[in-house]
Amino acid sequence: MSNYRVEVFKPSDLVDIDMREHERETINIDNLMFQMCLPNSQCGTMFANDGTIICLVGICELWNGVFQVFVIPSRGMRKYGVGVVRQVRRLLDSIQISHKAHRMQSWSLDDAQTNKWMETLGFTCEGKMLYFTNNKHDYNMWARYGDTSNGR
Repeated sequence: MSNYRVEVFKPSDLVDIDMREHERETINIDNLMFQMCLPNSQCGTMFANDGTIICLVGICELWNGVFQVFVIPSRGMRKYGVGVVRQVRRLLDSIQISHKAHRMQSWSLDDAQTNKWMETLGFTCEGKMLYFTNNKHDYNMWARYGDTSNGR
């Protein structure tokens, strides 16, 4: 029996999730909410059985085969174990296959914890964006690649 469930994202979930302070300070909630509610977006919220939000997951198709991805973990996600992380990775794998995505991209804070998280989810770091946030934090650009049969 799993200790979590995924439901359709509700705008209040973005307010209710217990994010790290960095995400709370740097995420433009209005902009993210706008993107999450676009017709070409699909977003979900992973809940623990007690109703606590574990993470938010979403994709937005930028153009055919290319998707912007976000996965925002809660501060308490670690207590749910590696099974939850595996489930998030499986969800991203499934999206990549079902949507025929040849590129899924994201960006995140350049710190050891976040870099390990992104690598575990199957992303490859493509480079560093220096002084990316209003607080001058460095961010990394990440991507997962699907069908690359064009020879690259």
